Amino acid sequence: MEIIDSGSSELTITGEIYALDHYLMIKKAIAAKIAGHNIDSLTINIPDSPSITSAVIGLFLRLIQEKKIRLSIVARNPSLGAMLEVLRLNDIFHVVQS
Repeated sequence: MEIIDSGSSELTITGEIYALDHYLMIKKAIAAKIAGHNIDSLTINIPDSPSITSAVIGLFLRLIQEKKIRLSIVARNPSLGAMLEVLRLNDIFHVVQS
């Protein structure tokens, strides 16, 4: 898994997201992205991973609830899009499937 800073309010996470280390890397990258910046929205591009862990889902929910950041997830893998739909997170995470 690799995290790429792909814009002023955008991150791209390539590879599969499945380990605790991946959660920690994502948490660190998001913290660095929003630290000291007036970011009110964040787009997370996930081109490869067919799923994300519950820890990452929790991290995303905390961003929305506690930090008041509008999160958008671009899910390019149909399995990830389906998983988020089954969990009824499409509206909360503003999921775009492409």
